[in-house]
Amino acid sequence: MSAACVRLHDGRTLGYEEFGDPGGFPVLNCHGGLLCRLDVEPVAGVAAELGVRIVSPDRPGVGRSDRHPGASTADFAADAEELLDALGAERCAVMGWSAGSTRSVSRPGSAGA
Repeated sequence: MSAACVRLHDGRTLGYEEFGDPGGFPVLNCHGGLLCRLDVEPVAGVAAELGVRIVSPDRPGVGRSDRHPGASTADFAADAEELLDALGAERCAVMGWSAGSTRSVSRPGSAGA
């Protein structure tokens, strides 16, 4: 498990945490409405066993992430892409539940895209 932040192109901070196998296949987690990046912490051991690297950002205005006034739910895709680029993830899978399901987006080159 490692917690960190990235600075986005517009100067905002995006907080995230990684769980599982640091060298594993990346899976972007989009957390539920009243939760944060830590919602997948209970499955960190299973993710490591499966060779999965869960990248779990806080959505704007939650946890370590700065607010993004005026942004839509769809704008999170750009934030996620910047994070994944900063981490060197060329491909990824995406998962989300509850309010996070609306942020579960594909980006060009991602698994399933």
